[in-house]
Amino acid sequence: VAEILNENVNTVKSILYRSLKKLKVELAKGDALYEGFMSESDSPADDFSQAIQVESRPSVIESLVEPVDDVPAEQDASATIQVRNRFIMTPSVSGMMVIDQHRAHVRVLFERYRTTLSDGKVGVQQVLFPEVLSLSAAQHAVLQSLENKVREMGFDISFLGDNSWSVVAVPSMLGEANPSEILMRIIDDASADISPDDGALIDRIALSMGRVPAITAGRRLTQQEREQLLGELLRLPQPNYTPDGLPVIKIISEDELEKLF
Repeated sequence: VAEILNENVNTVKSILYRSLKKLKVELAKGDALYEGFMSESDSPADDFSQAIQVESRPSVIESLVEPVDDVPAEQDASATIQVRNRFIMTPSVSGMMVIDQHRAHVRVLFERYRTTLSDGKVGVQQVLFPEVLSLSAAQHAVLQSLENKVREMGFDISFLGDNSWSVVAVPSMLGEANPSEILMRIIDDASADISPDDGALIDRIALSMGRVPAITAGRRLTQQEREQLLGELLRLPQPNYTPDGLPVIKIISEDELEKLF
């Protein structure tokens, strides 16, 4: 956020001024939209591969970050703005909420995919033209070890020989996402694993699947898209961080906003 403010102070001040007026209206109404849950820490979690060795559930990945209390079920997202096609800003009871749109979408997709994979209710769709994955020997070994689990999760793959695999069907929930790119992400992410349990493996694959199709930084979102993303995010039990521990939400306090003017 500091980098954004420094790059274009006048523009962001104008945006924040308009948003601060909206904020004061919301505060006057007494709408406690989202209060006091954000940690000061900006640091990502420790080495992700180390977290896989932890056996606590329901989520091994989420054990990297401390839980946050009193997260509301819903947020009024009708007053939102987008900054530099990367951040979504909206008033909160304690100031201005700033959301990283890419990380927010990763969090939303991770939860969606993890639930579907855990329930075992994965729909499958055929790809129009089978894709071929040409792997290194190390990547082939990883995919071979994951073959049964990957099949259970909706990927129809077959070994062609010479470290090459054919992809003929994918989970339907992935939509238009590139199946080869997702499988490569799963392989690369799994390379650091040390015999994770089944639940941890589902978390790992759900995160890999969520990273590829997630909204990217630099994409302009419509008001409706911002509202939908923010609504889905803040209905989650843990919206504050990505599954691997990166912050999704920050709060600029009202005092900090006042000091800008």
